[in-house]
Amino acid sequence: MPENIIELTPEVIKEFFKTYKTHVNKVNAFGEFIYTEKDRNSWIMGYMARSNAIREAYVDNTRIGGYFDLYFSGKLELDYDSAIAIFDEFMDLDISVYDDAFYAVGFCNALIDYFKERSDLERLLPLYERLGIEAVIACKMGSKEYAKVAYDTFLKIIAHRDKYASFEDFKVRRTFFRAYLNIITHMPALNVISVDKALTFLNEAVDFYESSKVQDIDSDNNELKETIFNCKKSLLIHEALITEAKDETIREFCKLARLVYHEECKTLQNEMNISSETLLANYRALVLERRCTYTDAVEYLMAYYRIRKEKNLLHLSQEGPALCNEFFSQTRLCESLIFDWLKNPKISDDLRLSFTRILLEGENEYFNKVGNTYHTAQVNSCMTDWCFKTLNLLENVGQKEKALINVILKRQIQTFFHSYMVAKLATMVTKSVLEKNRSLLGDYLLSMTDGQILNYVRKCALFHDIGKNRITQIINTQDRPLTDDEFALIKRHPGIGADSVDEEFDAYHDVILGHHKWYDGSSGYPEKYDTSSSKVKSIIDIISICDSLDAGTDFYGRNYAKKKTFQDILEELKEGAGTRYNPDFVSLISEDESLYGEINDLLSVNRENYYFDLVKIHLQAQH
Repeated sequence: MPENIIELTPEVIKEFFKTYKTHVNKVNAFGEFIYTEKDRNSWIMGYMARSNAIREAYVDNTRIGGYFDLYFSGKLELDYDSAIAIFDEFMDLDISVYDDAFYAVGFCNALIDYFKERSDLERLLPLYERLGIEAVIACKMGSKEYAKVAYDTFLKIIAHRDKYASFEDFKVRRTFFRAYLNIITHMPALNVISVDKALTFLNEAVDFYESSKVQDIDSDNNELKETIFNCKKSLLIHEALITEAKDETIREFCKLARLVYHEECKTLQNEMNISSETLLANYRALVLERRCTYTDAVEYLMAYYRIRKEKNLLHLSQEGPALCNEFFSQTRLCESLIFDWLKNPKISDDLRLSFTRILLEGENEYFNKVGNTYHTAQVNSCMTDWCFKTLNLLENVGQKEKALINVILKRQIQTFFHSYMVAKLATMVTKSVLEKNRSLLGDYLLSMTDGQILNYVRKCALFHDIGKNRITQIINTQDRPLTDDEFALIKRHPGIGADSVDEEFDAYHDVILGHHKWYDGSSGYPEKYDTSSSKVKSIIDIISICDSLDAGTDFYGRNYAKKKTFQDILEELKEGAGTRYNPDFVSLISEDESLYGEINDLLSVNRENYYFDLVKIHLQAQH
């Protein structure tokens, strides 16, 4: 055993996981604290305490991760009892609270390799299930290649179903049906399989459930009965894709839609309580079977939406799952109507415009009233997807900019702070440029007034990192080192941001895409993007410098071990002047005493005060 290395005994492993969960709970509690009403001093002290909690978590998680890496890599031998302890503790982590998808994928793979060598299916099958779920989450976070990983992993579980009766632990037996459920639920939506293929898996799952192999053991198991029902219900999620399916699949879909609809109505005693997926599938079936006109179906669904929205607004005081279920049900219905039902040529233009406006206004009202609570990864992802999907439906660029700030930035606190800090810094620098040497801005910008230039620079800064809002779970991973996959995804955020906004944001496109490119083009990312021909090259350079100024000095917002001053970062800017940074702007910051003082004050004594003012103005008022 190398010196200073702790042996991974079951007791040590249990303590490691306890430490991890304690850190997560503590950081999450501080996260909610940011949005609550506090006086200035209490808020700032709390924000600093949150930073210290994240930094402590980073140190512990890095240390603990290092121990696991030594054993998983084979540098140290992991005994079987300790491996079982790791498996038990890891599988006991609640995904909704402690999920960390990219790290979990690596953890699953390491454990899978270990138990595969020992042919331990009792542990392998639950690990395959967890790996598949984490891969789906990673895929939805931007790494599309993980969709195939998830599918192949769920198939590995199903391949062992002939051994069903050999497993004494029900938790192992249920993995077969959960694998079917995950395939049916996620794979068509991720374009891995067709709805026709999903129906094949559903029939296979039902046949397997009804086989003597399962019934002899689990005929009275209610959890399996519910899982099979959910498999049927999950096929209905893909109602928007059903028109592309084979005739036989469409017929089966319609029968299933009626079955599930009547079952839910019977159980819940009121159609207003059934899930959006079931309602949408039922009316899709009615239209496909010509028992209802398309327009009548849409008008009924709109009436249902209005009633459900008012009901949900009354329930915003509810906690946890109750609110989240209503949140996702309403959002699912709204998105389906806008992006599928209302796009059909059978709907008149007047009706389409009228209903779309009602849905946009209704959902945005609901999101605003949800406010800054319920910061789960799922809720944040749902709101982010909604915002980007509906941008091009808003009437003007002003509404679109407001939506990006209100729906996304305000819910992603570190990106929110960073974007406003870069905006303030960039405005300071641009004012100095306008006073000292406005020709540095280039011919394109010189046709604008000073006010127009400053407003433009501010907007560029606010939206420069909008791509990070598509990968917030990774951006907010400050409590441990990033994985290689996460770092690769972060490097894609300029392209993700540029692709996420429509042509009305063309004025900001070059800054969004190019703010991580070096001044001389020799490095940075995206690798193939060239900023040299951009008509706003000067603004890209200003944003790049201000981005580094804020990021480098943001000790309480990052997990840096050492605090850097403005002067420290300025020296780094000078070292990179002419290569990474525009030398004219670096010189200006160094030589303009007034500008230097303003930046120094903001980045040192006034940073947390500025954060508090932002929270007070933009966030707490809506809480």
